Amino acid sequence: MSFKQKKNSPKWNLITLGCFIIICTAMLYYGDYGTLSKNAASVAGIPLILGVATALLYVLSRLIGKRYNWIITILGIMSMLMIAIPIFFGAAKHA
Repeated sequence: MSFKQKKNSPKWNLITLGCFIIICTAMLYYGDYGTLSKNAASVAGIPLILGVATALLYVLSRLIGKRYNWIITILGIMSMLMIAIPIFFGAAKHA
């Protein structure tokens, strides 16, 4: 299966999204919260909420059209990484 076929496949999009949900949730679970220590439990659930919302949006977009749905998956992954990476590497303790 070529990349062009995989990017339009719902199975591969949802598997990729699920992998990034697990990775980003683990990053926030083990991250350095610094000033956010009071809200650590709520912050760790953000990738899970974003991932489920992205999956629902992806499924709804598949009902409307069959092309370019992979863009929704990419945007969801980027938003999860934009939240998880700074917290994991300790940007919150310097704020």
